[in-house]
Amino acid sequence: YAHDYRYFPEPDLLPLDVDKALIEELKGQIPELPLERERRFNGEYNLSAYDAGVLCAEKPMADYFEEVARAAGDSKVSANWVMREVMEELKSSGAAIEDFTVSPADLASLIKLVAGDTLSGQAGREVFKEMASSGENAEAVVKRLGLQQISAGGELERFVDEVITGHPDEAERIRAGETKLIGFFIGQVMKKSGGKANPKVTGDIVRKKLGG
Repeated sequence: YAHDYRYFPEPDLLPLDVDKALIEELKGQIPELPLERERRFNGEYNLSAYDAGVLCAEKPMADYFEEVARAAGDSKVSANWVMREVMEELKSSGAAIEDFTVSPADLASLIKLVAGDTLSGQAGREVFKEMASSGENAEAVVKRLGLQQISAGGELERFVDEVITGHPDEAERIRAGETKLIGFFIGQVMKKSGGKANPKVTGDIVRKKLGG
């Protein structure tokens, strides 16, 4: 039968003997394959299988993420920025990651500004949008728009006092133990500060003044 011929040597093909040294040399020229890279991202960057799969779907995107993660020093936060803000921006603009105006180094700088409480998360996203449209780096956009996060106690205390004065009933409810309203006060201070207030410091000031 026809299937029996799989066991016969092909008479028209001569035996091919490839030198082992050549095989090893060629192996060394093969780039890291997507599945291998996914596994490495799982271990080296502690990413979930899903995140690693998304980032490794295309080599240029995986390269971009890896540069950001190494420069920012936080792989999980870097993955979130790349999968959310970067991919969203590329989808809406139709641009390729190779031509993206925000370089890995500039995105890493932005991530560090947010991590260091220079920018709030909301302001960080606003800065990213400006970086993508203008090509400026994070520091230049922050300076131009005046988006540095307010963490100084004096200025934040003034905002908190204004919110307490404007919402006496809610303030009394916090004093009575309804601590979930602290989030309401933080939100009101964020509005007054144009999103510049440091939420953690603001919450500490509210607790100090009203308890909770």
